[in-house]
Amino acid sequence: GLDIGGGALAELRRLGVDAERLGGCTYEDRGMYSYRRDGLTGRLAGVVWRSSTSPS
Repeated sequence: GLDIGGGALAELRRLGVDAERLGGCTYEDRGMYSYRRDGLTGRLAGVVWRSSTSPS
């Protein structure tokens, strides 16, 4: 299938961003929200930050 996360990670790295991919599957992991699995709406959040040691 199409690996959207992998493509996004490759693009971030190409741009010099020190990014990492955290594994996990929202569909398979019952501890994570999944509309596809449960049919219920919910929320997901992501965190991005820039450390003071990063070049501008």
